[in-house]
Amino acid sequence: MKVGREESKEITTEQAITALVKALKNDADYKHTWQANIAMAVYDSYEPERYGINLTRRMLHKLANDGAKRFLDMLLYINNK
Repeated sequence: MKVGREESKEITTEQAITALVKALKNDADYKHTWQANIAMAVYDSYEPERYGINLTRRMLHKLANDGAKRFLDMLLYINNK
């Protein structure tokens, strides 16, 4: 009898991306979670003083969400070939 976690098998980056893409395509809620987390990373890194660009919260929110969606759409498109 084995106690604890089984040994994990090492996988390649390609296998990991393939598994991620499959999960994102098959689960809309999972894809939305990824989109929201990517968007928040962009949103949180906005520093108007540093970049000299003042965006309203609404503009920043839209920009971050559009960018996150575009990133995921490109990831799924590239891996659909």
